[in-house]
This record gives sequence, C-alpha cells and structure tokens, in this order.
Amino acid sequence: MESGFVTIGGSKIYWEKAGKGDPIIFVHADALDARQWNPQFEYFYNKFTVIRYDVRGFGKSEIPTDEPYSFFEDLCSLMESLSIQQAHFVGLSLGSAIIIDLALTHPEKVRSVVLADPGISGDGFNKTFIESINKIIALAKDDKMDFAKKIWLDLPIFDYSRKLPKVWEQVQKMVRDTSGYRWYGSNQSIDIVPAAAQRLSEIKKPTLVLVGEHDIDDFQRKSRLLHEKISGSRFVKISNAGHLSNMDNPEEFNRAVDSFLF
Repeated sequence: MESGFVTIGGSKIYWEKAGKGDPIIFVHADALDARQWNPQFEYFYNKFTVIRYDVRGFGKSEIPTDEPYSFFEDLCSLMESLSIQQAHFVGLSLGSAIIIDLALTHPEKVRSVVLADPGISGDGFNKTFIESINKIIALAKDDKMDFAKKIWLDLPIFDYSRKLPKVWEQVQKMVRDTSGYRWYGSNQSIDIVPAAAQRLSEIKKPTLVLVGEHDIDDFQRKSRLLHEKISGSRFVKISNAGHLSNMDNPEEFNRAVDSFLF
C-alpha cells in the first residue's frame, strides 16, 4: 500500500492507495475518517486501484487554513495529484454529498457513483436532528469538545452500530480522533450554487443508491429522492444495517457495489 500527503489550499491531505486496475475513490462520513472503509479497501483492492483519503479537517488531514475551499474541489485536486483522470466513487453520508457535488461540477472526472446513506447539499433534516447538531456546534465552539463528541455518538444515526461491538469500537475511535473543526471552525467548505438538491436530475453517470434498512427517516427519504431524480439509478436497501451500512453489514454492502461495478 502507498500513502502520503498532498498540500491543497494550504492544508495537508492524507491519502492511501492500493491494488491495480480502474480507480475507485472512497469518501468517508462526517466525524469519521478513511478507516471507515477498511472492509471495502480489503475487498476491492484485488480488482481495482482503491484510494481513500481523510477529508480536510478529519483524520490525519490538516484543518483548513484561511483560504477558501470546497470539499469537492479538494477531491478534484487530489485526483490530479495522483494522476487520476477519471474514477468510480463510493461515498457515505457527507462523503456522498461531496461526490454529488463533484459529479455536478466535474462530470468528466466521474465514471460512476455509489451514494450510500447520502447527504445532499441543500436538503435538510428534521427539527430534532437539527437541534442536536446545533447543540454539538455550540459545545464545540465553547471548547467543550468531549461533550460535543458524546452527543454526536448518542445521535440516532448510530443506534444500529451501537449493537455491534467491533463496529462501535471503531466508530468511537474515529470520533475521538476527529478534530471537530466542522463543528467549531470559522472557515467551512463552500457548497455549490445552486445547491445539489435542486440539480439532482443533472447527474447522468451510472448511479447506485444504497441505504441501511435501519437508517433514520431523513436518510431513507434522501435515498429515495436521489433514486427518483437520477435517471436510470439503481436502489438497494442493505439489510441488518443502519446509517453506517458499509461497516454494519460489509458483506452485503460489498456485494451490492461489486454487482453494480461489474
């Protein structure tokens, strides 16, 4: 396996690469990092060149500087630094939102997209969830990061993962290690305008939408919205899985992605 850092907009971005063949780039969820994709990295490297990275401000990647940036442009710059012209993409939650923005702004970079338990820029959440996120942000800005992370880990999106000791141990470690910049930072990623939620029908690349059967209603709705708006997309519900469907049931997740790519 190869690994390293590339400086993008003043911040060092950590990446890992393994295998041979067509490239697949995995993009992780909020407050997690590239380790989220351990089950997929091990499964797909025999068939593809697999790449995963820590989004700016997460994992081993540095927090943002004062320079304006966007997560999807960071991904585009990472591809250029690794001499990747076009790739398949697999994302979950925030990772899906980043991939959607990339597919809308740089479709020439995209061969296909797998959008799991997806976030969508410009598409909101229910009132209770938003109130919890606002409380996390307030605690983080008040330098009470431990309390912020505890509330994050208590969110209902993790209800299913808490029942799986090995998965939950990994999730807790990634959250403990996260900088929390996305909660407290003043320089946040710039979303596309108009927001992706208004432009989903513009995505013309082969698309697979995945959602854990026990994920919360907001992400069930977002998944159905993507499937309805993206012409020709496939929709698969991952059994025995919650929001972190790739970790909760990696076997079924991997089979679904494998079947889609082949």
